[in-house]
Parts: sequence; C-alpha cells; structure tokens
Amino acid sequence: MELLLLYAPCVILLVSSLYLLRLFSDARRNLPPGPRPLPLVGNLLELGAKPHRSLARLAERHGPLMTLRLGAVTTIVASSPDAARDILQRHDAAFSTRPVPDIVRACGHDRFAMPWLPPSSPQWRALRKVCSAELFAPRRLDAQQRLRREKARRLVSHVARMAREGAAVDVRRVVFTTLLNMLSCTLFSADLADLDEGRAGSAGELADTVAEFAGTVGVPNVVDYFPAVAAFDPQRLRRRLSRVFTRLFAEFDEQIERRMRERDAGEPPKNDFLDVLLDYRTTEDGRQFDRQTLRSRFTDLFSAGSDTSAVTVEWAMAQLLQSPSSMMKAREELTRVIGSKPEIDESDIDSLEYLQAVVKETFRLHPPAPLLLSHRAETDTEIGGYTVPKGATVMVNIWAIGRDSKVWFEPDKFIPERFLQKEVDFRGRDFELIPFGSGRRICPGLPLAVRMVHLMLASLLHRFEWRLLPEVERNGVNMEEKFGILLLLCTPCVILLLSSLYLLRLFVDARRNLPPGPRPQPLIGNILDLGSQPHRSLARLAGRYGPLMTLRLGTVTTVVASSPGAARDILQRHDAAFSARSVPDAARACGHDGFSMGMLPPSSALWRALRRVCAAELFAPRSLDAHQRLRRDKVRQLVSHVARLARDGAAVDVGRAAFTASLNLLSSTIFSADLADFGDARAESSVGDLRDLISEFTIVVGVPNVSDFFPAVAPLDPQRLRRRVARVFERLQAVFDGHIERRLRDRAAGEPPKNDFLDALLDYRSPEDGRGFDRPTLQFLFTDLFSAGSDTSAVTVEWAMAQLLQNPPAMAKAREELARVIGSKQEIEESDISQLKYLEAVVKETLRLHPPAPFLLPHQAETTTQVGGYTVPKGTRVLVNVWAIGRDSKVWSDPDKFMPERFLQSEVDLRGRDFELIPFGSGRRICPGLPLAVRMVYLMLASLLHRFEWRLLPEVEKNGVDMAEKFGMILELATPLRAVAIPV
Repeated sequence: MELLLLYAPCVILLVSSLYLLRLFSDARRNLPPGPRPLPLVGNLLELGAKPHRSLARLAERHGPLMTLRLGAVTTIVASSPDAARDILQRHDAAFSTRPVPDIVRACGHDRFAMPWLPPSSPQWRALRKVCSAELFAPRRLDAQQRLRREKARRLVSHVARMAREGAAVDVRRVVFTTLLNMLSCTLFSADLADLDEGRAGSAGELADTVAEFAGTVGVPNVVDYFPAVAAFDPQRLRRRLSRVFTRLFAEFDEQIERRMRERDAGEPPKNDFLDVLLDYRTTEDGRQFDRQTLRSRFTDLFSAGSDTSAVTVEWAMAQLLQSPSSMMKAREELTRVIGSKPEIDESDIDSLEYLQAVVKETFRLHPPAPLLLSHRAETDTEIGGYTVPKGATVMVNIWAIGRDSKVWFEPDKFIPERFLQKEVDFRGRDFELIPFGSGRRICPGLPLAVRMVHLMLASLLHRFEWRLLPEVERNGVNMEEKFGILLLLCTPCVILLLSSLYLLRLFVDARRNLPPGPRPQPLIGNILDLGSQPHRSLARLAGRYGPLMTLRLGTVTTVVASSPGAARDILQRHDAAFSARSVPDAARACGHDGFSMGMLPPSSALWRALRRVCAAELFAPRSLDAHQRLRRDKVRQLVSHVARLARDGAAVDVGRAAFTASLNLLSSTIFSADLADFGDARAESSVGDLRDLISEFTIVVGVPNVSDFFPAVAPLDPQRLRRRVARVFERLQAVFDGHIERRLRDRAAGEPPKNDFLDALLDYRSPEDGRGFDRPTLQFLFTDLFSAGSDTSAVTVEWAMAQLLQNPPAMAKAREELARVIGSKQEIEESDISQLKYLEAVVKETLRLHPPAPFLLPHQAETTTQVGGYTVPKGTRVLVNVWAIGRDSKVWSDPDKFMPERFLQSEVDLRGRDFELIPFGSGRRICPGLPLAVRMVYLMLASLLHRFEWRLLPEVEKNGVDMAEKFGMILELATPLRAVAIPV
C-alpha cells in the first residue's frame, strides 16, 4: 500500500507529461476546433447523460466538424449534412473501417462480425455479397411478402385480443416480438417467440438473450476511452458478454445441427437463409462459412434487425398519440387508400404518402442510433481545411443533423407535412436524413427494415383507434430519451494504483458494515449512477437501497441520507460526529476554506466568533426588527421596477428582479449602500459588477469537479476550477476592500457611524484574546453572505411564482387571501405575514418541492459512528438529500403535486425542527441566515402578488411553464421565468 502511494506522484507526472505532449502534437496537426480537453479525462465531462444532445450543443459553438479527446482517444464529430457527406461519401475509403469496442472482442466476435470487419477483408466482402443477394435483395424481399404479411396479421390479432380484454398494449414489446419472429422465420423457418404465451420451443429464451445482449453492449466501458487497461477488463464486461454469446451460440447451434440432420435424412430444403449460408461457396477459394461466422452473423442480424425497427414504430406511435391532428391525417389517408380491406399489402405503401412522411419525420427526430456506429481514419485526411489524423475515431451525429435549424424549419417539432413538399430520401443519398448511414458502411438491412416499419405502423393505425391511458393522457406522453451508450464521467488516471486501492477498499468496506448501496464499478465507483440530475438519481437509488445508502464516488466513500429519520440521525442525534464539512476543492482557492464560516469546523475559535457576531448583529430578532424599514424600502424598489416594466408592456424576469432586490438588501445591511440597479446601469460604478461576480461564483462552484472525486489529482487542479474561483475571489475582494477602505477613512475623518454590519465587524473584539477580525476574514465572510443570501431567496421566489402561474387555482387563493387581509393598503408590513396562512403554505410547498440546495452542504464524519445499525466510518462524506425527503411518498401524499393546502392542516415548520422539511438544514450547521431569508421571501412574494396580476407570455401559455431544473450549487429553473405583470 505504502509503495503504491509512493509511486502515485510519479505516475501522475508521467500521465500529465504525456497529456501535454499530446496537446502540443495536436496543435501542430491542425485538428478541427473543439472544447479544451482536461488533463487525463479529456472532454468526457462535456458529454453528460445524453451525449448526442451534448455534442449537438458543442457543435453550435465549435462548428460542424469538431475534435474531442475522450479519455485517451482523439475523436472527430461531424454534425452537419456536408460534414457527414465528407466522411461517408467524399472520403468513404479513408473512413471505411471501424474502431472496435472492447466488449465485442468477447469470443473473438469482432473477427467474424460484418459490422467490425474491415471492407478490405475477403470475409466482409463474402458476407456482404450473400446478404445483399439472398436476404436484402428486392427479388428476395418480394418473394417474402407473404411471410411479412402473416407476421403483421399475427400482430394485429394479438392487439385485437388485448383490446377485447381492455388491456393496454406495450407497443415496443409486441413489435419487437413480431420482428424477432419475422427474422427467425426468414433465417430458420421457425418462430422463436410467441406474442401471448411467452416463448415457443427449445429456442424459447432467444428474445431475452437478444435483449440482454443489447443491454450489455450498451454499458459504458472505461476500456474504450483508456485502451491501456483493456487487458484487465476492469468492469468484466467482456466476460459478461462471453456468457451471453455462449447462450446465443447454443440457440444457433441447435438450429444448425437440426438442419444438418434434416439434410442428411434427405428432407426437402427450406430455401431459407440458413440453407443459403450452408450452400454458399466463396468465388475466390470455394470455401464455406465456418460455424463461428454463422453464429456471429445470426447474432448481428437478431440484435440489429429487431430492436431498431421496434424502436422506430414505438417512437412513431408516441409522436402520433402526442399529435392528434397528425394521427387523424394518417388514419384518414389509410381509410381513403385501403378502404375496407382487412389487411394492408406492401404494394399499398407507395400510395400512403402521409404515412411515409410520418416515418421520415420519426427517423429525423428519433434516429435509432443517434451517433451511427463509429468510423476510424485509415490515413491522415484533409476535410474542410482541417486534418483528421490517422487512427482517430470519427462519429456522425445524425441526431444533431435532424435537429439542425439551418436545415429544418422548427426542427424540434413533429411536422410530417414537411416531407410532402420535400423530396428527401433516407436511403443514404440525402445527407439531411441518414438514419441508416451512407456509403459502403450503410446498414445492409435498410430495405427490409423500411418495409417492416411501414407495414406494421400502417396495420396498427388502420385496424385500431388508439387512446392513451388516463394517467398518461393527463400528463402527456413522456418523450424523454434513454440513451443506449452512456459515456463516462471519470478520471481513470493512475489506473493500476486506483485498481489496487479499489480492491483493497472493497475488502475493507465489506468488513465495516457500511449502509447498503449499488455495487461500485472499478476506478470510477458509482459516478455513472449520478446522471445529470444527481438529486433525482440518488432518490431513485434510495428507493431500492434504503434511506441510508453508501456510494463510492470516485475514490470517496459517500453516505446519503434520504428520509426524515436518517436526516435526524445525521443532523440531530449524532450532530457532533457529523458537524465538520467535506470541503470542495474549488473552495480552497485563495485559502477561502480557512476563513469561511461555511467550511470551518465548529471547534474553530474563528467559526465561533463569526457565528456569534452574525447571530447577534445580523440575524438576531432585535437586529431584524430594526431593519424592517430597510427591507420595506427594497421591496418598494422591486415593486416600482415591475410597475415600470408593466407600463412599458415588457415581461418581468422574476428571478433576476428578486435577485437584485435581495442583493441590495444585503449590501445596504452590510455597507449602507445599494450595489446593483434594476436597470442596465449600476448604483455605484466602482462596484457595478458585483451581481455578475456573485452569479459567476455560484456557477463555477457548481461545476462537477474531478478533484472532489479523485483527491489524488487535486494538486494538479485538472479543470482549473480553483484558478477560476481564485480570479473571482480577487475581483470580489477588490469590491469589498473598496468599502472597507472607505469606511476606515470615514472613521479617521470623524464622520458619524453608519451602525451597519460593517461597523459591527470593525468594532468586534474577541472575548478570548481581544482581537478583531483581519481583512481576509472580512472579505470571505462577505463572499459567503452575498453568494448564499441573494441567490437562494431569489430562486425560491422564482419557483413559487412559476408554480402559481402553472396552478391558477392556487394563484387565485393566494391573491384572494391578500385582498382580504391587506385590503387597499399599498404596502405589506412584515407584521401582516403571520395572518397570510395560505401564502405561508405556498412558500413551504415551494421549499418542499424545490429546496434551493437539493443536497445540504456536505458533512464529514469526524469519528466512526453507528447510525441505524450501520457503520459510517471516519472521513466519510455525508450528504442529506432534502429534495428526496420532500418527494418521499411515505411522508407526503401525492408528493410530486403542488398542493399548498397540505400545510394548512399541518404544523410542519421549516426552521429545522421538523425533518420532513429542512431546506435550510438543522442542528449546529443550520443556515444562520434562515430568519432573514424567510422574512425576505414572504415579503417579496406577497408584494408581487398583491400589487399585480400575472400572465404568462403567449408562447409560454401555449406550452405551459418549463419546470425543468438546472442542477448546480443552487437548483434553478432551467429556463428563467419571464411573465407579464398587470398593475391592480
């Protein structure tokens, strides 16, 4: 262990040196532009949970031909029709080979499978020739029309039986089963699955095995981004797929052996594809296909041929159910063309122009493989003035091409009509729409897939009307995508070191009786389980593993509390054991963690002094009551600003307006000066950028940081986040220094005191040693107060307004209560708030659904502690998922609904005593600014509702408020709320 740790810095230095050498080499090669790669991980952090969407956004910034470094692999991404044409047509030969994913090397599959063999291979040419001539040729497809019609008939019969029984149809499952049988009959002259009874015959598990194959291949594999560790197969994916192959090969061997016995017995031929393959002789040397080639060919046909078409039919049905006018047009066309015929012939499809447009529009919006199978550059190739180097992985983002606003009008809308006036084909000639690829690596099964998709979709629409289930109809079809191959968020630097430490840690953990949790993967632990919305992902995991759960995030053991009972254990019963903070690496910039009240341990004399002066001079009831007039003045300025916008007919950016009001309240309390203006100007030019600096600080601190998951690389600051935060600190400190210096000059000149918080801090003397606060302590205290105090209150007001605008009955109740209690008074007093019970309920419900910080600031176990029968070891990072507690169905009825009424009959408080609702935390680390935040939120929200009626912008009213969250240090609305105020 000690030896490994001794060598770790040497390995890190070596990896860093290789990285810098690669950067220098890249700069000389004139690669296409792209985002700057981080040390070790490259651009993996840029990909997120939906790489096709992330890469499309990056292409908008860097161009349609873009370079990324995914781990150690140089990757070029084409995201426009022209860039795709360059790769797939103009330079087809240079990009005709494929990089082979490590997992498909299991059982030597890559040496026999057509997708992975190079086109120069005689075996690839032989397989391509026999498939083109005997499986996908027009002559062969025409001869099998009857078979496809029979499978479509069985699909219709199955759906009809379900309709008679009043059961819902799982569209994808029934289409997948139909396609599987169509393929198995084409290959083996036998059905291998049954729509009603599960499976048929000895090959009954084929459908499950094919589905498992697709699921296993889709697991993210660290080896594909760091090939140096391929020999270790650290995630055991090759071994898992080998077991799947063994079961698939047993199925196929049984079919082959049976056919060989039938032939030996002199039975007549079936004339199916298996007979064709057994009879085939190559033109070069007269050889047959060996057994392994047959197995791999069948594996590829079943895995690629069934799932992709089933997914397309499912997407098409989802879009039509979501778009009733399109559904009606498709069914009207079918009635007009097909009439009373019970079955659809493939010859009818040519007359169904709107149905063809629906399929094209589905392929455009939802291509089965959004990034196609990757290509590899065989030689250095010049494209668009850039060099694509030999060995680079090349991806074509056809999802981005289908959503390109330069190519398509209203690209995110489902509009089949666009193809009625446009002669765009999807068979690889028109690069605006290439769901099957193009060139020599185009999907060979395209002709069969197209026929089956059109026939099944037409049959389902012609024979049935379709309705959504009531609960789905109420909320709309969930059109969220599930990306099949999630890309890694990891830093697998010092691979051998981390692997050894990982195995040692697993052994130690097994002996420590940690809380349960998902099995960590080698090197990266459970990072992949987090997704892009960690609070939601961890809530789902807690549903499986329990309210106290262990994860390994990189090399850091993390325990997550997700219930009121677990939160009480951490924050109250074992308060002392968990009172220290786990300090994010970015917060160490400029030594911030050594002065910050948010990061210092409670045992620190400085923490106690800061806590004491803030409690006495800033947040004490006496001080808050003394500042009522100041808060009323800031809210008056907010109302005046909104009234000006209303007179101008302009929309109000609710979050920004509330943020400015909160910022000025804090700056007036601390410095007796406004530091921001509601307009474009600033109140004081010397500190005019404070609002922007606070926003920048919040954003940078909220960026996921490799150093927090892999502390061994923290000295390298690989994402440069510490440096970015340091630059923000320097600018903030310049603002604060200006005020401190001005106040010291005023005092020296004998001017009367302001009696604000700055005066209190300058006058403070410690009872222990009589010392005052030094300059860095003041600078960092102000940083904490402004960053925590302005954003959180503003976000809460914005979420509350969004929920009220989304729920008109709740808005009406809140405004009726204000009219009844406040009457004709123009301004609301804080003394009025206690009578506004429904308004208080609205704020509580908002904080339940949308806590400003979905995870409280992380705690750290000071000692090994027993919690709920489990051991939380010393040094563990501890998270409290207050978002999950607020959505817990064991605590709240209809937890995802906005129902302020639930608090009218409940005595649940948000001040840290009731653990069902702890948006500000609890115990000794409770947010000290809670009393001020609560007063300000109530006063701002009440004033905005009392003085104005509110309307959504027309385009927002049509689609509803976008309630999507933007995860970060603060949980914000992804789309800022803009609404129209009408004075009353």
